[in-house]
Amino acid sequence: MSAQHAALYRPLEGDKAIRFIELLPGKPSNVISINFIYDTLLMRPAPTYEATSYTWGSPNPTKTILCDGIEFDLRDNAHDFLQQLRLPDRSRMLWMDCLCINQADAVERAKQVEMMYVIYQTAVAVIAWIGRQDESSLIAMDYIAQLDSESVMKHARFEMWDGPPGQVWGAPAGQRQYIFETVTRTEQDQRLIYAVLKLLARPWFRRIWIQQEMAVNENTRVLCGSQEVDLERLIALAWLLLPRDSSG
Repeated sequence: MSAQHAALYRPLEGDKAIRFIELLPGKPSNVISINFIYDTLLMRPAPTYEATSYTWGSPNPTKTILCDGIEFDLRDNAHDFLQQLRLPDRSRMLWMDCLCINQADAVERAKQVEMMYVIYQTAVAVIAWIGRQDESSLIAMDYIAQLDSESVMKHARFEMWDGPPGQVWGAPAGQRQYIFETVTRTEQDQRLIYAVLKLLARPWFRRIWIQQEMAVNENTRVLCGSQEVDLERLIALAWLLLPRDSSG
């Protein structure tokens, strides 16, 4: 175990023991500061927290945050996520695997992975981070926010991730084109199509844990930079644009 991890983490006691982080309030220019909260999952009353979903990204570079007042090196993508989640005036209770699990302790890591289904199921919400915003993501997220996902679901049945990670059920090409033209409220042009396909090609959509993290909690939101949409809208768009096979 690294000296950094040894200084930060005290052992979890009990089969259902869990660590949360309290993300302390601050300004964008402030160093991110968190406190560890030790609790027991499934206790009554259950702790109120939000679970997170994201990609770890490259191990380098890192940024320094404060964990219980101790400096800790965090990967850039997780740091960006916390910076976006941080509120200016109040704390936020979160479960984030790169911090809430002692990654240097293989035994603890294995036990916590076994609990992940329940961790995501009992969270008040799941927040998925797909990365920083850019010019094309602004276009795509604006479009998704306007998408009439209920109308999409009226036209055909769909299921989430019943197949390879990062893919969803799709209708035959002709039906998808009809639905796309029928339910969209903004002009369909090449710039829009490029933007949404580029968004759906982000690494988060290829994560093997997506099915477990997303399917067990109905209150799931997707965050791209400062823009946020409901998962249902994003999946409706993926259903239209990402067929499971090329038939039809």
